Amino acid sequence: VKADVVYSNQYHDSFFGYLLACLKRVPFVCHLRLPPPDKLGWQWNLGMQGAKQLISVSAHTKQAWSQVGFSPEIIDVVHNGIDETKFLPTETLLLPRQQLNLPKTGFIVSYVGRLDRHKGTETLIKGFAELRKTNPSVHLAIAGITHNDNAAYLTELQSLTAHLNVKTAVTFLGHVDSPAQVYQASDLVVLPSEWPEPFGRTVIESLSCGVPVVASRIGGIPEILTDQLSQGLFESANPQSLAERLQQHILWREHTPRLGEACRRHVVDHFALHSALEKIETTLLKAVSA
Repeated sequence: VKADVVYSNQYHDSFFGYLLACLKRVPFVCHLRLPPPDKLGWQWNLGMQGAKQLISVSAHTKQAWSQVGFSPEIIDVVHNGIDETKFLPTETLLLPRQQLNLPKTGFIVSYVGRLDRHKGTETLIKGFAELRKTNPSVHLAIAGITHNDNAAYLTELQSLTAHLNVKTAVTFLGHVDSPAQVYQASDLVVLPSEWPEPFGRTVIESLSCGVPVVASRIGGIPEILTDQLSQGLFESANPQSLAERLQQHILWREHTPRLGEACRRHVVDHFALHSALEKIETTLLKAVSA
């Protein structure tokens, strides 16, 4: 079978992708899913410089690669998409909460992702503790495991909940096979990252389930939370700013009951998987025809 283009899903494979493209005498295209490393090795640099087209998951990531010498003219921004049929709103909060052993009633804030310092988990716990001072019935669910099974960091987080007197109001779920189940059990999802997330996949997953998101104003996240949803953005690494955003959303089901529908529609309109695939295909065709 004759290849028309060689595509690499990440820059780590760019050297071999470019070599293969040279052997096949076809163009090479690489996807930029992460910001450039502090030092781009010669192999990666050679492979990336040989790309006919680059695809970036956000405008923020495109800018980061442009700043290290890659022409913005060959970088197409294609935001990540998801299969919205796999992330659906739930008709009742009770079932997913029962399945996860979470409180059946009350307002539940959740986090889904790796437990790591640059993910802002400590900021989340501190911001939640501030919220609970005036909203004693709220509960925090944290789904995910530590990087490289760092048990010491998990213990540190658990100790922080005790120090802030919210230990009984925080549930560490550990690894969860179905993130959608956590979203469906929640009233609000938080992505408190303290590093420039290239995109923020958990944001669109939660929104697709009809659950609003509060997230750091950093990296590619503001490109997702636009228009009405931008009210969920807070200042990164700032527990007080986070607490204020949480407070503003605590009564959304009563005050703006259609917000969940708006979240779902936002994903369907802007981040559907079929739309992302069509845009990637357009870039591949551009590389072939250039």
